[in-house]
Amino acid sequence: PIPVADMEEFYFHYTKLGTIIQSGEINFRRRLPPGTVLLVDNFRVMHGRTSFTGKRQVSGLYLTLVVLFM
Repeated sequence: PIPVADMEEFYFHYTKLGTIIQSGEINFRRRLPPGTVLLVDNFRVMHGRTSFTGKRQVSGLYLTLVVLFM
C-alpha cells in the first residue's frame, strides 16, 4: 500500500510513465512468423501484445533466474 502522504507524488510519476509508454517513442513492434517462439524476461522488459486476427496458441513458461558469481 502507498502511504497517503505519498499519493500525490505516486500519481504524478504514474501518469508520467503512462504518457511515456503510450507515446510510442520507446516501443518496439515486430510481427512474428507462425511458429516463432519469443522469450521475455519480465524483470527487464515491459511487454504486451497488440490486437490481431487469426488462430494463435499462447503458452506460459516460468524459469528460475540463476545468477552465478565466479
